[in-house]
Amino acid sequence: MTTWRAGPVVAPKFIMIHEALSLVHQIGAAKLREGRRFLSLEELDLPLAWTVHDRAVAWLGEPLVPEPSRGSFVWMVAGSRADAHQPASSDPRHVRCDVILTQPQIGGQPVLDDEIQFLEPRDMLVFMPGRHAYAATPASAGALAVLSFGFLDPYA
Repeated sequence: MTTWRAGPVVAPKFIMIHEALSLVHQIGAAKLREGRRFLSLEELDLPLAWTVHDRAVAWLGEPLVPEPSRGSFVWMVAGSRADAHQPASSDPRHVRCDVILTQPQIGGQPVLDDEIQFLEPRDMLVFMPGRHAYAATPASAGALAVLSFGFLDPYA
């Protein structure tokens, strides 16, 4: 069993500074300013996001298929919190790779099964959301922006 199947794993500094800044700039120029919290990657013309996606697939080291309910998307939380929830897909094969693009000055840390995952911008959190209750700590003084890739693990 690979490490990411055993529990949440953090891949530190998964993307370069210039990649994070470029993605934030491109996303900010898109529709997130209109108050939307989620945008599918299919809605955005972000070739760099798909490059990071392919890097995540290579990092996972397994032939995975896209998760059908939400797939891959960008999400942002500003001045609020994400309450504990199971994602749209509670499929135990669901694998999620969340790449932190920006973080608020206070909060915005992911919480899995009541344990805070201390991440920094550019880190990637890999977990299986069908097996963990997910939340985020309250965010203030800035926004949390995440590039999130969803897959199904055929071996789970």
